[in-house]
Amino acid sequence: MGIAISSNGDCGVTVISNQFIDHFMPHANGTCVKTYLYLLRQLSMPDSTDLSVSSIAASLGDTEGDILRSIAWLEQYGLLQAARAGEEGNEGDITGIVLLNQSSAKHASVVEVPVMNVPVIDIPVIKKPDSAAILQSAPSAKEPSAGFMDAAAEQKQADLEIPTYSKSQIEKLSSNEEVKWVMSIAERYLERLLNPADIQLIIYLYESAGFPADLILYLYEYCASRDKKSPSYIEKVALNWAQEGIRTVEQAETSSLKYNAHYQAVVRAFGMNRMPGAAEQNYIDRWAKKFGFSADMIEEACSRSLLSTQRPDFKYADRILENWHKKGIATKQDILRADQIHSQTVARTAANKTESFSRAVPKNNNRFNAFPQRSYSGEEYSSMEQRLLNRSGN
Repeated sequence: MGIAISSNGDCGVTVISNQFIDHFMPHANGTCVKTYLYLLRQLSMPDSTDLSVSSIAASLGDTEGDILRSIAWLEQYGLLQAARAGEEGNEGDITGIVLLNQSSAKHASVVEVPVMNVPVIDIPVIKKPDSAAILQSAPSAKEPSAGFMDAAAEQKQADLEIPTYSKSQIEKLSSNEEVKWVMSIAERYLERLLNPADIQLIIYLYESAGFPADLILYLYEYCASRDKKSPSYIEKVALNWAQEGIRTVEQAETSSLKYNAHYQAVVRAFGMNRMPGAAEQNYIDRWAKKFGFSADMIEEACSRSLLSTQRPDFKYADRILENWHKKGIATKQDILRADQIHSQTVARTAANKTESFSRAVPKNNNRFNAFPQRSYSGEEYSSMEQRLLNRSGN
């Protein structure tokens, strides 16, 4: 079973419509644009035998989840139409993609491209009205308000409170096609219906926090992949992203990799067979966020702590990192220089102590020289020698 790519336009060359550039591209993230261009290019390659979600992801350097979200977004806005195997049976494998020409009403001319049958995650897509109407009525990736950004800049770690939306507000905001689409896919990631807390969070992120739709979907994908599907956990991650000023999927992925690297560094250094607990994560977040240390620096501090205490000691490691932070030590080279200075200081101190001790203790002050010494003349030595000879003769 393979994906059949088709278009209702001329496939002789790779053509990018002005409508896509003018109206769609400004609202799409980088992966969506890459996916759309890649699919257009595939139209001129009918001999391809390995087109699949996984091959597209490999070619573009993205994950399959990224490609699936991009296809769903492109389908949402009427740029393509995806056919899925066994939709009634809810199997959901993508078997065909029709690229729709936005400036033409011609029927699609199908170009069959045999592909490898690679199972993929089923992402439901709500059928949308005319794409032009969507662009007018549905906001896309919104910039956060200046007030929100100012508050986050002044105090990143400040607690953000999600407002309680009334029933009428929820009904009004939920009528937005993009919000409905996000809620539909979020339910699939959670494998359950959305509860009131989920709905309140999604609306807050979309309406007030400035999260674009694809970032909200990545949030649910990220949490679901870690088997963390409770509203409280998802809210905690979302608010943390909001506090960090994260507004794109790329930023969220970078942040996730960064802090996962910090956690893994601690686990590796301390020889732990588990991920850090909540209290331990607070220490790691302090080292990474407040002090700004890299994973390598945190691992070095934890290794030194383990050598000194013979056990995983987060408080000891915290003292090391706090001391480095105060001294402006931020790299491994800084540590080497600080260690050299410390060694030289210790050596000088030891030398000074030895010299001071030597000056304080008189020379020849031992049990053989503890009493005043007597001097003898030559005559006295001769007299003593004669007496000894006389004694031996007797």
